[in-house]
Amino acid sequence: MLGEYYEPLQVKAYFKERWGSDITIQMIQWHKRQHIAEIEKYREDYFEGKEAGADGEIAPKFFSREQLLKELESINEEIKVLTKKAPGNASLRQLLKDRLIVIQTALKSLTSRTTREVQKATEVQKWDLELKDAETLKTRIKGKINKCIEERIQFPSKDSVTAAEMVDLVKSYITTGVEDDDDLHFFIWHCMGYNVPRFAHCKEHNSPFDLVSDCFFDRHNNILLMANRTGGKTRNLSIIGFLDLVFKHGCESNHAGSVRAQADLCKRYIMEYNKKPWLSFLFEDLSHGKIVVNPQNRADIEPSMIEVITASMDGFNSKHPNKCSVDEVELIGWDILQQQISMTQSRDALAGGKGGEAGRIHSRDLYASTRKTSVGTMQRLIDEAEDKGMKIYTWCIFDVLEKCNLDCNAGKKDECPAWKVCKGEAHSCRGFYPIPDFIKKSRNLDDETFESEWMCKKPSSERHIYFDRPFKFTPDHNWIPRFEIPKEWEVRGGMDFGFDNPLAYVKVARSPNGIFYVFFEHKEEGQLLEWHADVITHSPRYQQGELIYADPEAAQERAELANYGIPTLEGVRHIELGINALKRVMRYDTKAESCRLLVFNDLWKLAKEIKYYARDDKMRIPKRSDDHLLDSLRYCIKTWTDSEGFKYDEYQLKQEALADTLRQQRQQREASVPQIVSPLDWDTDMSDWSDQNYF
Repeated sequence: MLGEYYEPLQVKAYFKERWGSDITIQMIQWHKRQHIAEIEKYREDYFEGKEAGADGEIAPKFFSREQLLKELESINEEIKVLTKKAPGNASLRQLLKDRLIVIQTALKSLTSRTTREVQKATEVQKWDLELKDAETLKTRIKGKINKCIEERIQFPSKDSVTAAEMVDLVKSYITTGVEDDDDLHFFIWHCMGYNVPRFAHCKEHNSPFDLVSDCFFDRHNNILLMANRTGGKTRNLSIIGFLDLVFKHGCESNHAGSVRAQADLCKRYIMEYNKKPWLSFLFEDLSHGKIVVNPQNRADIEPSMIEVITASMDGFNSKHPNKCSVDEVELIGWDILQQQISMTQSRDALAGGKGGEAGRIHSRDLYASTRKTSVGTMQRLIDEAEDKGMKIYTWCIFDVLEKCNLDCNAGKKDECPAWKVCKGEAHSCRGFYPIPDFIKKSRNLDDETFESEWMCKKPSSERHIYFDRPFKFTPDHNWIPRFEIPKEWEVRGGMDFGFDNPLAYVKVARSPNGIFYVFFEHKEEGQLLEWHADVITHSPRYQQGELIYADPEAAQERAELANYGIPTLEGVRHIELGINALKRVMRYDTKAESCRLLVFNDLWKLAKEIKYYARDDKMRIPKRSDDHLLDSLRYCIKTWTDSEGFKYDEYQLKQEALADTLRQQRQQREASVPQIVSPLDWDTDMSDWSDQNYF
């Protein structure tokens, strides 16, 4: 802007030639600063600020074109006068030239702003005409479709509503938007081909369309859906995802399934909509697990996208979408679910609305599942829904069951196999689930499973061993944050062997006041004992000769582990005695306001096993399940407590004597060996660790 006048060498030469004296660089810089300050002050009179706008131009203040031209003419006259009367005053001449540049820039910006305003007004006028035409077209085609429904005429067809008219209807929906719930249901039914039930049979429940509508109109942003098996959960999630793609431009969504097959099912449903001739033009990209939609096929509108992922630590630590649906959340661990909660976020996007206005895409988290147990992830979400501000939607089999036409109310109740659970309720249902399938499920499923997974009633907790009161294992009472175990506390371990099944190992510390703290867990399958031995010897607070209680029937594995320097004692295997021992220490003592068994809250594998440890259908022995860490804990706690005052038979006395012998020999070895790095690094003979010598 300042031209060449302030180039130091030229200025010095100018002064030397004209006045025969030198000028310092400091004088030049001071003069330059004065010049810049004056130009900036002049510039502020004509512009809103110093920063450029989004279009790269600086917004001028409101001056008419005539005012700017008049100022421009005035500056030019001043330059002419100055050139005649004072040709040597280069500083003033440069100042006037810089003012001239300011006015010329203001004129250019004013012209650009005026052009944009004209273009925007033209676009708005064009949009109004398109909107009016689209509304007229939409009303006409909807009327033809309703007439076909009344007269029971199949469409689309040449004689009713053609496929081309269906395309026009979809385009008119995209142009005008969805007006209300009725308009939305019409689009889903007649354009997408699915009649989502609008009415709930049970008074305390919701209809599937309640969920779809509230999600589409962003009435809630934190939603929990509990529905029956085959109740259309995934289908409704696919409808919600498709509507977001079509009507919310720039919306990025994720659909997560508990397993890959569940996630792919939602994608397959969305791909079915692509097969309809009047919807296929919407889809832009179907590659790499993503579905991209650009309804208006315009470059100035952001396309929408939905991506299918698996509910895993990696899947939930990817990008941050605007909306996320999680299917079958009951089968997802609580720690994995915490990663998803951090995913979604709202953002601004070019919505493609009237005049190309910017729109807000609101974030939404939607969790859907059937509740299977009273202690699972789904029940925990239900229990915490109020604190989390979560809206719960519920429907059962009767809310989605089709109308039954069997004559069971005319004295033939005993002839209907489903009367026991139905009692004639199906006669007033208006859903889609087939009556024959309903009858078969009601006959084959046991009562508890049918009531919990099909009627959406809370499952009984009687079969869950460590969740029946007053022995309930709860995060409030039994979970604590991790801390460093003091060195003076005694530490013992429990172990359950396996190769195809996991080898499990837990470590428990006991405080001086008799409270047990579970502070370490290890569970891995498909590894050799040598690998497990290295993990054990490098575990926290490990010492050579640590008392480890293991499965007494795994004699071969215990002997092999002893060869790696890790001897074990026989644990009490009796299941019921072990369960009772754990219940005693888990129980919350109201007087002491504490439990005798506390678990560090980062031991998720053990906590999950405790949740799902249950008896069989006849309430007898516990069901075989993923309980290896729990077995290890049972061996440790039962044998430990029995060896210190809770003896039941001579077997326990023998165990205590063996433990004392092992403790004495450990002390002798510690006295003779000054420093132990790892049992695997020892060069000494390990024959004295054999099972024959100790067990």
